[in-house]
Amino acid sequence: MKNSFERCFWVPSDKADDQDHDIITKTVHRRGIYKDVYGSTTAGADYQLRPNICIAMSYAPQLFNPAHAKTCLDNVAHILMEEGCMGIKTLDPKDRQYNGDYINSDNTHGWNYHQGPEWVWPVGFFLKAQLLFCDFESKAEAKHATMKWLLPHKEHIMKDCWQGLPELTNSHGAHCPDSCPTQAWSISTLVDALRDLHYYGEDETDALARK
Repeated sequence: MKNSFERCFWVPSDKADDQDHDIITKTVHRRGIYKDVYGSTTAGADYQLRPNICIAMSYAPQLFNPAHAKTCLDNVAHILMEEGCMGIKTLDPKDRQYNGDYINSDNTHGWNYHQGPEWVWPVGFFLKAQLLFCDFESKAEAKHATMKWLLPHKEHIMKDCWQGLPELTNSHGAHCPDSCPTQAWSISTLVDALRDLHYYGEDETDALARK
C-alpha cells in the first residue's frame, strides 16, 4: 500500500507531475489534494475534495508524503473549513454536485447529505491530522492552531440545552433543523484530538503508554 498510495491518490499541485501519478489531467479541477476514491465508475468522483482524507491521515500517517499531506491540509482548511463554524464541508464548494443545505423534509429527501452540509465529527480528524503533519515549532503554536477552530463549539456547548454538539449544520454554519441536535461522536472526535494535543511533542513511546 505504501508503495502505491501516493501514485494512486495524490493529485499533484503542478500538472507537469501528473506523469508520475495515476491522473486523468483533463478531469482534475482541484490540485494539491488527495483523491476521495480511486477508480470510481462515476466520472470525476476520484478528484473530489472531501474531509474523509483527514481520517486516513490520522490512522495511517505513514502512507503519506509529509509535504503533500501538509499541502492538502492547508487546502482543507481554506476550502472546507470556516472560522466561526462548527462543521466541515463534506464536499468542495466548487464541485458541481455541491449543495450545502440539508433539508430532509422537502421533495429531495435530503439526497445531498454527503454533498456539502457541514458535519461536526470529521473536524476532530482534521485537527488530529494537523498535529501530525503541520510541523508546529512549539506546543503553544500547536495549541493555537487547534483551539482557534474550537471556539464556536465551546460557545455552542455553553448555551445548548443538551450541553452537546449537533450532527451537522447547513452552509456557513447555519442551523440545520433536520440535524440531530446532539451526537456523541461530534464531541468524542474533538476530545480525541484534544488528547493528542495534550501529549503533543512528547516521546511517541511515552505518549502511547499514557494513552
